[in-house]
Amino acid sequence: MKTDFFPGINLFPAFIEEEERKTCYLLGKDGSLLQFQEKDDRWSLLSPYSGRQTFKGFEALVDNRGKHILVAFDERGTLFLLQPEEVDRAPEAFCRKTGTEVIQLSACLDLQNILHLLQLSAIRGEKACSLVYHRYEQNKWTADVILEWSPGNVQPFALIVQGKGGSLFALYSTCEDGLCRPVLRELKKRQIGKTISFPEKWENPLLPSVCLAGDKLHISMLSRIRDSLFLNYACLSDEKWENILIQEVSPFTLTPAPLYLRGKELLLTWGKQNTIFFLFSGDGGKSWERTGALPRGQYLRLIRYLASPDKQYLNGKWKGDYFFARGSPPVHLVKPEEMLSYGDETVPFEQEFKTLDRLYSSLAVRAGQMHSVNLDLQNKLAKKEQEFSRLYARSISQTRELEEHYKSKISEFEKAAATFKSIIKELQSQIKKEKKLQEEKQQNQSLEISRLKEEIKKLQDKISSQEETIRQLKEKNLFLEQKNEELQKKRVHFFQRIFKGFRPL
Repeated sequence: MKTDFFPGINLFPAFIEEEERKTCYLLGKDGSLLQFQEKDDRWSLLSPYSGRQTFKGFEALVDNRGKHILVAFDERGTLFLLQPEEVDRAPEAFCRKTGTEVIQLSACLDLQNILHLLQLSAIRGEKACSLVYHRYEQNKWTADVILEWSPGNVQPFALIVQGKGGSLFALYSTCEDGLCRPVLRELKKRQIGKTISFPEKWENPLLPSVCLAGDKLHISMLSRIRDSLFLNYACLSDEKWENILIQEVSPFTLTPAPLYLRGKELLLTWGKQNTIFFLFSGDGGKSWERTGALPRGQYLRLIRYLASPDKQYLNGKWKGDYFFARGSPPVHLVKPEEMLSYGDETVPFEQEFKTLDRLYSSLAVRAGQMHSVNLDLQNKLAKKEQEFSRLYARSISQTRELEEHYKSKISEFEKAAATFKSIIKELQSQIKKEKKLQEEKQQNQSLEISRLKEEIKKLQDKISSQEETIRQLKEKNLFLEQKNEELQKKRVHFFQRIFKGFRPL
């Protein structure tokens, strides 16, 4: 997924201004994190984090004790906690999520010195992004929480913003149907709370600049509608937007548009190449008294600005989160005082933009001339495109016919293969059933044969027993016959003896 068109805010150098020292953190060409300190108006490179680890971007903080804290990320989407003032402490990796590409990190410290971190990441291989909240307290990270999931769109930015009373807000954009709109949502107990929508026509926003003054939250940002770029400003008070400003600016304007605040004085700036434009308001943005353009003669860049909490924005200093600068580390910072001191004349707000409109009109005329010069080439290109389109359509038609033919053949082969597979499967099933039946039948026959063998053996034993009985009976019968013959003979003799002694009367 390409995210090159997003403002690389985590690539901006971070300039930290304290009473006794000035420090600048920036990424080297090789991705190493470099630390510079200013001494005698000259920058010197320190070594703690030079070349140890390569990073893709970083976020810088100063806690309420003046300690520097950095949170960085690498190409693989791994997050690291760095504490440069502890020289022997290596970068601590605390979050590894494969398949994600970090778009932006935004962090802040609350009144209890607890670190709150928002991570906006794109999902590799998908057109989607996630917004994840991290929290660091008592030297450990709590479990991260996914606050938002946006399938089908990639958000351009996500900031964590401090509101009145120490409240926290997530400032990011939601996209739908190709149109992105900024939203401000309260962070409550690691969850998204109430939502505050922005005014109308704040569409497709770029990175904002934010200043908190008392109970008022001042926000400026650039937004793009088609080919036009607009400067937007509004103040949030009691959850209502006021002092709304929307003005078209040059399409070559740098992002973001820094906002500076000092009491009720407000300075709204934007830069283009080597010129800084600004609007000044003495009543907190209700009206704009003065416009100006500060030519610097050299190319300017934007850097992040941080100050020690006990010195920040005191003694009449201006409040701001970005500064225009020359060089990296900065050789010169263009501060609000310098802008306001350039020219004392008061120029009506509308008159200055009329001058800009005339410049834009001149550019439009030249653009029209260039358009007429290129019209013939465009017509020729259109004819060639038509010819190529016809050839392409013909080749596409032939390709589709071949694809349909091959698909039909493949479908026939697949059907035949499916039929053969079904027949083979059915035959295998039948063979398996027959084999099982034969095995069962053979087993039953074996059992029957064994049973018959046992019965035959029993019958043979019985026959043998009966034959022995018959033999014994025959012997007994023979004996009885012999006895009977003897008795017959004895009976005749017996009767003879009886009748011999018998005399008739």
